[in-house]
Amino acid sequence: MVLDKFRDNVIKLARNGLKRSAQRAEERLKQNAGLTDHSLDQLKDAKYPYSKRHPQFGFHKPFELLHIQSGQLRNSIRIVEQDQNTMAIGVDPSVPYLTDVIEGTALLYPRNFPLMTLRELEENKVIEKTMESAIEEAIKRS
Repeated sequence: MVLDKFRDNVIKLARNGLKRSAQRAEERLKQNAGLTDHSLDQLKDAKYPYSKRHPQFGFHKPFELLHIQSGQLRNSIRIVEQDQNTMAIGVDPSVPYLTDVIEGTALLYPRNFPLMTLRELEENKVIEKTMESAIEEAIKRS
């Protein structure tokens, strides 16, 4: 009986940790797709720093960061709960220019901001730390 309660508590808090992890990943993905430090006019004045014609790889580091233009791409980033133990974070594929941004075009360099964000989360162990915190909380509560 006590072990069942402990197990149920750990599962519940692990799922909460999963949700918090997904929220942190979604937040970071939105940050990486939501720069506001340059206006569209400033990007034009800089001769479109992401173009293959006038590339400026030092314009932002990492290069994959995106400036908000219409906000459509950033607003389409969301968490999809596939089941109670699986969550996905991504950009709605119906955004018409998503593939052009990620894979590039004849005129623009590719900027795979979702992959860059995933690597950033892995390097900083964001998901691991969030889940560890949830497990520690489960142990303290039991």
